[in-house]
Amino acid sequence: MDHRGGCGCEANTGDGAGILTNIPHEFFAKEIKKLFNVDVEKGAYSVGNVFLPQDDKQRIHCMSLMEASIINEGQTLIGWRDTPIDTDKADVGNIAKTSQPIIKQLIIAKADDIDTLDFERALFVIRKHVSHNIRTDASLSQALLFYVCSLSTTVIIYKGMLMGSQVLNFYTDLSDPKYSTYLGDGAFSLFNQYFPVLGQGATLSLYVTQWRD
Repeated sequence: MDHRGGCGCEANTGDGAGILTNIPHEFFAKEIKKLFNVDVEKGAYSVGNVFLPQDDKQRIHCMSLMEASIINEGQTLIGWRDTPIDTDKADVGNIAKTSQPIIKQLIIAKADDIDTLDFERALFVIRKHVSHNIRTDASLSQALLFYVCSLSTTVIIYKGMLMGSQVLNFYTDLSDPKYSTYLGDGAFSLFNQYFPVLGQGATLSLYVTQWRD
C-alpha cells in the first residue's frame, strides 16, 4: 500500500491514480499550432485524453466513430495528438505495461454558431454516445480498452494504472515547465476523496504528491 493507494503484486504496478487540472491554454495552443497549424481561442476548443485499443484495426474503428459523432454534433475535429508518455522514467510495472491502452488526445473546435455551454453539451453527447456504442459492440475484443478520461473546454484528466508517485513522470506534459495550471485535483484508487494540490499559476513539476481516485 502506498498511502492507501493500492499496489499490485508488483511494487511498481498500481491499481489506479490520476490528476485533474484546468486546461493550460498557452501550452495547448502552442501544441495545436505546431501539430495542426490551427490557431485556437480559449474556451473555443476541447482537449481530452482517450484510451484506445492496442489492436490497430479496432483502434482506427474507435477513432472513426468518435470523428463521425463530432461531425453529427456539428463540431470540427482538429486532430489527434499522441499523448506523450515515459514508461521508463515512471518505472511502470510489467503488468501495467502489458494492459496499457494506446493513449491519444482528441482535440475538437467549437462551431461558430453556438456558445461554450452548448459546446459542452455536444461534447457530453459525443463522449457518451460513442462510449456506449463501443462498449456494447460484441465484435470488438478490446472494447474495454476504450475510455474517454475527459472531454471539456476547461479541465483535463490524466490517469492510468499507476501509483500516485508515477503520474507526473508517466505523463510528460505534466512535468513540462510550460504546463501552468491553477487547479490540480489528484486521486488514488480505493478511497473516493480528492485533494486540491496546486495554487494559482503553479507549475505541476514543482509538486510531487499522492492522489486518490
